[in-house]
Amino acid sequence: MAVGLIGLVGLAYVGTWASGYSVAVNPSVSMPRGLYLLKPVGDLSRGAVVAACIPNRESSRLYVERGYLPESKRCPSGAAPVIKPIVAGPGDRVTLDDDGVTINGMLVAYSEIDDEDSKGRPMPHVSFGDLSLGNDQFFLLATHAARSLDSRYFGPIRDSDVIAQVSPLVTE
Repeated sequence: MAVGLIGLVGLAYVGTWASGYSVAVNPSVSMPRGLYLLKPVGDLSRGAVVAACIPNRESSRLYVERGYLPESKRCPSGAAPVIKPIVAGPGDRVTLDDDGVTINGMLVAYSEIDDEDSKGRPMPHVSFGDLSLGNDQFFLLATHAARSLDSRYFGPIRDSDVIAQVSPLVTE
């Protein structure tokens, strides 16, 4: 039951080693709940799971105020990092519309964009249209959960926003 004590969403750090590895608890449903190993950042390519800081301070404040993420000093924005898979990277074309997220012409399952959160409050999201990701940009998207706080809402991240690569240790 340690997960319930740590928080509802975001990462809670359990320990850090001098080698740059640490362990974190993910209580969110957008990735399987459980314990994750955070490793130094390596190859950032499609399919890699990362812990990343949300770059937009205004969005981060809203996410903390609404309880989507706990506060954290780990990220400059003041919100805890998120664990998400990279679904698009440099050179990819990401399209957001009423159907959801399309990457290089392929619609991604469970990628619809909600106008409201689960409590009926307006949910700001990235404007509909096309995004061409730059050399250091990545699009994060939880691909197995219909509701997830990811790049649909806070936009692409830069490689400098990634604080660790992530591997599951023990999950539900």
